[in-house]
Amino acid sequence: MNEEKKKKWLASLDRRIQLFGIDLKAKLRKEPLKALACLALKAPSYLVPGGLKIGIKTFWGGMMYGILPDVISTQLYRNEYLEEGLTKMFLEYLAEGMTVVDIGAHIGYFSVLASDIVGPQGQVHAFEPTDSTFAILECNAKHRKNIVANKLAVFSKSTDLEFRDFGNQYSNLNSFTEPKVGDGRKLEFRKTIVKAITLDEYVAETRIKPDFIKIDAESAEFEILKGAEKTIGNSKPIISLEVGETVSSDVMPSSECIKFLLSKGYTAHCYEGGKIMPHTVKDEYKWDNLLFVP
Repeated sequence: MNEEKKKKWLASLDRRIQLFGIDLKAKLRKEPLKALACLALKAPSYLVPGGLKIGIKTFWGGMMYGILPDVISTQLYRNEYLEEGLTKMFLEYLAEGMTVVDIGAHIGYFSVLASDIVGPQGQVHAFEPTDSTFAILECNAKHRKNIVANKLAVFSKSTDLEFRDFGNQYSNLNSFTEPKVGDGRKLEFRKTIVKAITLDEYVAETRIKPDFIKIDAESAEFEILKGAEKTIGNSKPIISLEVGETVSSDVMPSSECIKFLLSKGYTAHCYEGGKIMPHTVKDEYKWDNLLFVP
């Protein structure tokens, strides 16, 4: 991605962010058709077995698929972007020809964004273990030759994991442990078995050298890091890491993940006030994404 395109995409993202910050009435005035279309599509989607697949425009002018009533697809349809800070980290730190690993790819927003940034000489290796979300990820990867979609979880060892599948609406919370639901809700789920691999094993098998690793795995982050120790040591990739405490006592707190990466020579950065800046480690974390640079 050249500087001119980068500036254009950042400007487009900033316009969408400003629109996201206004109230609902103002949104309806500015984009009435989009707002009404989203409502019209979402209402019947609850009745469609497996959900309703839709086309979504992204802030940089791309197109991808989502599925309603999934909350992430709904946000993306309305706003054309997800997770302001992490999106800006991708735009600032990815470059043409890079190899990106997307762990917890969900429907593939960040995989598609990375694909369009790194271009045909780059690669994106995306991981999503549950059936419904992987089906959409696969659709988004199908016509992008630089995306490899893997129906796998990433963990500290190769094994079968019992996952909690929260259905079409809350598929972003699918995990092997308690989800990060801040309002104390208890959501219904079904149990399913998924295959898991370590990142070190995957890297050895595919012989890739990751330049950037995104980890968003609903409290499995520490286990993923343990299974990626060789890759981190050998390749020194930039790493984005989702943080935020879970209700489960069996899961390492986010601060331990951060200390692990700091011990490997990384510096921590966060997104605050519209800027990426140095981060000071906290004892506890609310939901956020941090960036680690070797």
